[in-house]
Amino acid sequence: MKSKLFQSIKSKLIIIMITFFIFSTSIIFFTTKYFSNQEIKNLELSEASNQLDKVKALISFELYHLHRVVGDWSYWDDSALFINDQNQAYIDENLSIETLENLNIDMMLYMDESHQLIHMTHYDFESRTQIENSEVAERIIVFHEQGFEGEHQEYLGLLQFDGKLMLIASRYILPTDLSGLPLGHLIFVRIYDDAELELIEDIFGFKVNLVPIFELKQSDFEVQFINQNEMIVYGTLDTLDQDESLLLSLTLNRLDASIVQFLNQALYYSLALSAFILSLILFSVLKNHFTDRIELLVNTLKNYQNDTDFKLPTLLNSKDEIHELTHEISSIINQINRKNKHIYELAYIDPLTGLDNRNKLYDYLANKIDSIDSSKTLWLLHFDIDYFAHVNTHYGFEIGNLYIKKIASILETTIQDLGMVARLYADQFLISVEGISLEEVVLLAQQLIDKMNLDQDVGDFKISSHASIGIVQYSNFASTPDEMGQRAYEALVHAEKLGRNQFYVYDEQLNQKIQKHTKIFSHLKSAIKYNEFHLVYQPQIDMTTKKIIGFEALIRWVHPQMGFISPLEFIEIAESQGYINQIGQWVLNTACEEMSTLFKRIGQTLPFSVNVSGNQFKNGKILEQVDEALAMMNLSPELLELEITESTFINWGKDELFILDQLKSKGVVISMDDFGTGYSSLSQIHDMPCDIVKIDSKFIWGIGNQKTERILSHVLKLTKELGMTVIAEGVETDLHEAFLIKHHCRLAQGYYYYKPMKIDAIINLMEEIKKTDI
Repeated sequence: MKSKLFQSIKSKLIIIMITFFIFSTSIIFFTTKYFSNQEIKNLELSEASNQLDKVKALISFELYHLHRVVGDWSYWDDSALFINDQNQAYIDENLSIETLENLNIDMMLYMDESHQLIHMTHYDFESRTQIENSEVAERIIVFHEQGFEGEHQEYLGLLQFDGKLMLIASRYILPTDLSGLPLGHLIFVRIYDDAELELIEDIFGFKVNLVPIFELKQSDFEVQFINQNEMIVYGTLDTLDQDESLLLSLTLNRLDASIVQFLNQALYYSLALSAFILSLILFSVLKNHFTDRIELLVNTLKNYQNDTDFKLPTLLNSKDEIHELTHEISSIINQINRKNKHIYELAYIDPLTGLDNRNKLYDYLANKIDSIDSSKTLWLLHFDIDYFAHVNTHYGFEIGNLYIKKIASILETTIQDLGMVARLYADQFLISVEGISLEEVVLLAQQLIDKMNLDQDVGDFKISSHASIGIVQYSNFASTPDEMGQRAYEALVHAEKLGRNQFYVYDEQLNQKIQKHTKIFSHLKSAIKYNEFHLVYQPQIDMTTKKIIGFEALIRWVHPQMGFISPLEFIEIAESQGYINQIGQWVLNTACEEMSTLFKRIGQTLPFSVNVSGNQFKNGKILEQVDEALAMMNLSPELLELEITESTFINWGKDELFILDQLKSKGVVISMDDFGTGYSSLSQIHDMPCDIVKIDSKFIWGIGNQKTERILSHVLKLTKELGMTVIAEGVETDLHEAFLIKHHCRLAQGYYYYKPMKIDAIINLMEEIKKTDI
């Protein structure tokens, strides 16, 4: 097609140029010689620059795509959990070779907050094998540690290794509520090997090479003319490493030498008279048949980007070269439109459900916010299917995907013209509605929850689940799409903490709670570093003799600016952010050290208890920590009592219970703390591997209420029959004491006897008691 077109143009130009040759002059010879050669060179330089820009644009587009993919993964809750847990199940399910192939990346690296590699997957697509000792990974890790030491650093760009181009994108991984300090970095890498370069060559039709260069003193664009048929264009690709760059070279074809030579010869020997006479004759002919049509075609192409309903002009019905050129351009534009549509779908459409994605919904919100006035309302709902993982586990991922599509259809049908539904990721959706009141959005949320509770026909199964919803209104709390998304997520998390299968509307109370939560989190790391914690000890009493029979160690935090911070607030944050192991080890070591000091001063030993978190059992290090703490202070294991909450006992599996049995075999005493708050039945007590049961203070404070007293009396009777030791917490009145003694509970602790005291006060107390006994 291309050769016929140029051959036809060449033939017509020959006739024209022969006529010009007869009447040309020597003045035109020198003038045209200069300008024709210069114009041809300019065309070739322009073509070289355009082709270089296309290759760079392709690399930039793939780099942007890699950055978007790593962003999706870094915001995934499971990535944040994996930074803390590093469990093998997550690796097998989400970091497999199939995942790399689906994402079209060569390497995935997880780095913790200390920039240490915790997982790496590198796959060679050509040999279809996984690379265990990757020199590329070592190169990236060294670059990451040397060049990006800040906690919030992210980077996106190119690196080179052994002459190969690497597309690299790093995003930090935030906690599951997307606030506070990052937990680590997630790095995705795509390597441009020979196969990738060959693919570019197939796309553009010219040879592409990449050469590493160091301390380049060269411009960004240079062209070298090799011969009459070929030229090489050079351009640099900036990399993240400032000490090196990559030289990109393209081998391109020059303009057809025969055409160039012919045009030059024709122009050289044209005479001024023939040019003047024939220009008058040809002007009127070409203007209507050729020039005007080319101008119309060019102007139409200039408006292509701004015209959403683009169509090429007919340009008359003559079947000439311009008609063929128009047809060829139309074909190219159709291909571009199809590719643009595909790019749009990748950027804005969820491939599973066909719904819009987060990017499209945020653009929608931004437009609504720009046009909103005080009389209108704008809401964002964060919809999450509760325990969706169970659907995949029980029915498989194919049914799980069908179920997601079913829920998407339900959401679309329910919302209809009220607003827009988008899929965020996995089992989470975002819903934007406008123009309705608080009461109406509450009814809408409840309607969605009610529909989720119904059985849904999915394949051959009937599946029902629950949903939790976080709701936020465009307001001072949330005045941008990002802020609305964050607040809706925070409201969702709060709804899930309240028990799931419900909704929560973001309000001032939650806003203040989150701000305080964020403030505590920001200071928690420094509290560990600068030893801002201290321990207090509450004596445990034999109510029949009034003698102290042991102590419970309790952690306290007094911040220099914020003052006293309750353990109920900072322990939950420490558990969710991975600091509880450090704090728990400090409490254990400090309690052993201070109790050892007490025992030496008073000349006797008494049991003491330390509260431990269920998270301290997950890595199995609790065994080593207990041994070291006791050995360091030369204390007997029988003196140490580990207190574990009832809710933790209930949720434990075989691994944690095995560790608990090992502790008991060493002689360490195990007690169940806060009994009565974990919703376990009385029949389950005998199955729980504990030596002591501590009755929660809420039950003690309920003495005087007949229902509470009946429950408490049954608990005390059952524990006695099972041979368990019982300690009542929160004893504050003589009524409490009398009831407990009547029901054969001798041990207690509470303000009725002693408040928690620092170790110096405990030492003074015990010394005074010792003097009195003497």
